[in-house]
Amino acid sequence: MRMRLVPYELTALYDTYAAAYSEIPPGVFHIHAPEIWTEGYQGSGEVIAVLDTGCDVLHPDLAGQIIAGWNYTLEGGPNDLTDLHGHGTHVCGTIAALLNGSGVAGAAPQAKLLVIKVLNASGEGESAHLVNAINSAVGWRGPHGERVRIISLSLGGPGNDPNLQAAIVNAVVNCGVLVVCASGNSGDGNAFTPEIEYPGAYPEVVEVGAYDMSSGTVAAFSNTNSQVDLIAPGVGILSTYPRGQYAYMSGTSMAVPHVSAAAALLIQLFETTTGTALTEPQLFQLLVSCTESIGAPASAQGNGSLNLIAP
Repeated sequence: MRMRLVPYELTALYDTYAAAYSEIPPGVFHIHAPEIWTEGYQGSGEVIAVLDTGCDVLHPDLAGQIIAGWNYTLEGGPNDLTDLHGHGTHVCGTIAALLNGSGVAGAAPQAKLLVIKVLNASGEGESAHLVNAINSAVGWRGPHGERVRIISLSLGGPGNDPNLQAAIVNAVVNCGVLVVCASGNSGDGNAFTPEIEYPGAYPEVVEVGAYDMSSGTVAAFSNTNSQVDLIAPGVGILSTYPRGQYAYMSGTSMAVPHVSAAAALLIQLFETTTGTALTEPQLFQLLVSCTESIGAPASAQGNGSLNLIAP
């Protein structure tokens, strides 16, 4: 079965980005990640697997952030992470771009990324490759015993692949990995007409819709269905782009990395302050508790908009 990027919009592209106000993008501010940073938690020690179109590993805001990776597409060799599309680099930046005084910063700037390229330059790939990538991610161990705690999937397709769901169940239930997925961008603006994309619609994953910060509403393109768990900034998101560039992009693809990064911050905060390990169900409950309702139906907003300092 073919998988693809959920449709998205690239609205602006810059060769360089000099932040007039801050290197912290509005979406990162909106989820209140900087308040968690001031408490000493920026995702250090946490590894997030990004299964996408690859990554510009030499981007100045991502250099050193990729702990490992490999390629399941036919573009280049097995270790070639070159992002010939742009989407994967953008997702990686929202998660873990360095807080280095220039460019942009991700929501978990001290987290590390395991980058697995499963989609080609056209944003397409095989679900069998995605299955292999998920299995590889949960089986990976780093040089100091690191393991993946979160898998970030900003992709989807209309078909239900039992093998894909089985890989996700294994990751979540047997390996304790939180799997975060885009709801999709086929929304019609009506919260009561469901739009379904997989793997987002699987009950085992965290399904994320897009929030429009300018209007304070769920983005009109964001899929609605009974499995939506929460929403996060997904309109006009500034992040890294290949060849050292920066871009504004919109889509539920852009909402997912905000949630993936937030989960890394919550793991570090909870496990450091309590001295106990978070299980996947506990992490999910902690994550959805960090939301606030915007008054939309649950099929559109789930539990609400991501807010890391929500009571």
